[in-house]
Amino acid sequence: MNKILMTPNNGNIPWLLGEIHPRMREVLHFGKEIIWEKNTVVHEPGRFFQAVYFLLDGLLSVSAVKKDGKRHPLWIMCPGNLLGENALLLRKPSQRYIETLKECRVVEFSREILCEKIIPEFPEIGLAIMENMAIKSYISMHRFEEMYLPLNVRIAMFLYICTCENCQDRSPSMILTKVLLVEVFKVKMAAISLVLNKLAKEGVLDIQDQEITVLNRNALEKYAFKKLN
Repeated sequence: MNKILMTPNNGNIPWLLGEIHPRMREVLHFGKEIIWEKNTVVHEPGRFFQAVYFLLDGLLSVSAVKKDGKRHPLWIMCPGNLLGENALLLRKPSQRYIETLKECRVVEFSREILCEKIIPEFPEIGLAIMENMAIKSYISMHRFEEMYLPLNVRIAMFLYICTCENCQDRSPSMILTKVLLVEVFKVKMAAISLVLNKLAKEGVLDIQDQEITVLNRNALEKYAFKKLN
């Protein structure tokens, strides 16, 4: 993927959360590197985080769980972001369902290391962590408003924000598989194919193998956000 978003822009809400601060790379030696295999359930609602995890490689899906038990995707975490900082620092259980979409390589930091070593020595990292927590809270609040939108609108929204937002290319593209969309939205492959094929037939997208190219970004934006206006 060639698009990693950090902050909301033009009233829209990011799906992909990437690097929180470049200096995080300087403190990796304080932690312990571990591997999570693909499709590993990293966290379930109601559990406490015992550490904070910095994502070096891979992708993580973070979802809310509705009252009926169904999962609703909130964001995808890309390399450079932190997992568990909110629950750990606030000393409360997380209500998120977190699963790996690819094999993930992470660095584990204990609460003591984070609070007594990293933040005091690198206050700019501490500020970045606070900002990252605020962004996640902002996303969560708005994502719940989208829970009951039609699937085709939510998929179009995902495609638009991942490819077009903050991008000047006339025809932005990203490497994205239908399997990844199935795993993110927790629906059948036929439903994903139906939405993508409709957008391709209308000239909004071009789909070649695993690469999706946006041919008409204005049309995609209208398709994605017309229900939110």
